[in-house]
Amino acid sequence: AGEGSFIAELIAIAGARSVVPRSPEGYSRIGKEALLRYNPDIIIDMMQGPPGRLGEDPQAVWRDFPELAAVRNRRIVPVHDDFVLHASQMIAKTAGMFARIFHPEIPAADWEKP
Repeated sequence: AGEGSFIAELIAIAGARSVVPRSPEGYSRIGKEALLRYNPDIIIDMMQGPPGRLGEDPQAVWRDFPELAAVRNRRIVPVHDDFVLHASQMIAKTAGMFARIFHPEIPAADWEKP
Protein backbone atom coordinates (compact mmCIF):
# COMPACT_ATOMS: atom_id res chain seq x y z
CA ALA A 1 0.00 0.00 0.00
CA GLY A 2 1.64 3.19 -1.18
CA GLU A 3 1.14 6.85 -0.48
CA GLY A 4 -2.35 7.87 -1.54
CA SER A 5 -4.03 4.60 -0.54
CA PHE A 6 -6.42 4.48 2.39
CA ILE A 7 -4.06 1.99 4.07
CA ALA A 8 -1.19 4.51 3.85
CA GLU A 9 -3.48 7.16 5.31
CA LEU A 10 -4.30 4.87 8.24
CA ILE A 11 -0.61 4.14 8.71
CA ALA A 12 0.00 7.90 8.93
CA ILE A 13 -2.86 8.33 11.42
CA ALA A 14 -1.23 5.59 13.50
CA GLY A 15 2.04 7.54 13.60
CA ALA A 16 4.11 5.93 10.85
CA ARG A 17 4.47 6.19 7.08
CA SER A 18 4.41 3.81 4.16
CA VAL A 19 7.77 3.50 2.42
CA VAL A 20 6.09 2.66 -0.89
CA PRO A 21 5.86 5.73 -3.16
CA ARG A 22 2.64 7.13 -4.56
CA SER A 23 1.14 5.41 -7.58
CA PRO A 24 -2.04 6.21 -9.56
CA GLU A 25 -3.90 3.28 -7.98
CA GLY A 26 -2.37 3.65 -4.51
CA TYR A 27 -0.98 0.11 -4.60
CA SER A 28 2.16 -1.09 -6.36
CA ARG A 29 4.09 -4.22 -7.06
CA ILE A 30 7.66 -3.65 -6.06
CA GLY A 31 10.67 -5.75 -6.90
CA LYS A 32 13.32 -7.10 -4.57
CA GLU A 33 15.73 -4.26 -5.38
CA ALA A 34 13.14 -1.61 -4.50
CA LEU A 35 12.17 -3.46 -1.34
CA LEU A 36 15.80 -3.55 -0.25
CA ARG A 37 16.16 0.17 -1.05
CA TYR A 38 13.02 1.06 0.97
CA ASN A 39 14.25 -1.13 3.87
CA PRO A 40 11.12 -0.96 6.05
CA ASP A 41 11.39 -1.07 9.84
CA ILE A 42 8.09 -2.96 10.11
CA ILE A 43 6.27 -5.13 7.58
CA ILE A 44 2.55 -5.70 7.98
CA ASP A 45 1.86 -8.81 5.95
CA MET A 46 -1.87 -8.68 5.19
CA MET A 47 -3.21 -12.10 4.39
CA GLN A 48 -6.84 -12.90 3.71
CA GLY A 49 -8.46 -15.76 5.52
CA PRO A 50 -7.49 -17.69 8.64
CA PRO A 51 -3.85 -18.48 9.48
CA GLY A 52 -2.46 -21.43 7.58
CA ARG A 53 -5.08 -21.35 4.85
CA LEU A 54 -2.47 -20.71 2.17
CA GLY A 55 0.12 -22.89 3.87
CA GLU A 56 2.62 -20.04 4.15
CA ASP A 57 4.36 -18.87 7.27
CA PRO A 58 4.94 -15.12 6.75
CA GLN A 59 7.94 -15.18 9.07
CA ALA A 60 9.56 -17.94 7.00
CA VAL A 61 8.81 -16.22 3.68
CA TRP A 62 10.38 -12.93 4.82
CA ARG A 63 13.52 -14.67 6.18
CA ASP A 64 14.68 -14.74 2.56
CA PHE A 65 15.41 -11.01 3.06
CA PRO A 66 17.82 -10.86 6.04
CA GLU A 67 19.08 -7.49 4.79
CA LEU A 68 15.79 -5.82 5.75
CA ALA A 69 15.60 -4.08 9.11
CA ALA A 70 12.11 -5.52 9.72
CA VAL A 71 13.43 -9.06 9.27
CA ARG A 72 16.57 -8.53 11.36
CA ASN A 73 14.53 -7.01 14.19
CA ARG A 74 11.69 -9.56 13.90
CA ARG A 75 9.11 -6.88 13.10
CA ILE A 76 7.06 -8.90 10.58
CA VAL A 77 3.43 -8.70 11.66
CA PRO A 78 0.96 -11.04 9.95
CA VAL A 79 -2.59 -9.64 9.89
CA HIS A 80 -5.39 -12.03 8.98
CA ASP A 81 -8.38 -9.77 9.71
CA ASP A 82 -10.35 -9.32 6.49
CA PHE A 83 -11.69 -5.92 7.53
CA VAL A 84 -8.20 -4.39 7.29
CA LEU A 85 -8.12 -4.70 3.51
CA HIS A 86 -11.32 -2.73 2.92
CA ALA A 87 -12.35 0.85 3.60
CA SER A 88 -15.40 0.14 5.76
CA GLN A 89 -17.02 1.02 9.06
CA MET A 90 -14.09 -0.84 10.68
CA ILE A 91 -11.56 1.77 9.57
CA ALA A 92 -11.07 3.13 13.12
CA LYS A 93 -10.38 -0.41 14.34
CA THR A 94 -7.73 -0.79 11.62
CA ALA A 95 -6.09 2.51 12.61
CA GLY A 96 -6.02 1.36 16.24
CA MET A 97 -4.49 -1.98 15.22
CA PHE A 98 -1.78 -0.18 13.26
CA ALA A 99 -1.11 2.16 16.19
CA ARG A 100 -0.56 -0.81 18.51
CA ILE A 101 1.77 -2.41 15.94
CA PHE A 102 3.85 0.76 15.49
CA HIS A 103 3.85 1.77 19.16
CA PRO A 104 3.87 -1.40 21.31
CA GLU A 105 5.36 0.61 24.17
CA ILE A 106 2.02 2.40 24.72
CA PRO A 107 -0.41 0.36 26.86
CA ALA A 108 -3.42 -0.89 24.91
CA ALA A 109 -5.78 0.79 27.38
CA ASP A 110 -4.39 4.19 26.33
CA TRP A 111 -5.60 3.62 22.76
CA GLU A 112 -9.14 3.17 24.02
CA LYS A 113 -9.34 6.53 25.81
CA PRO A 114 -11.46 9.24 24.14
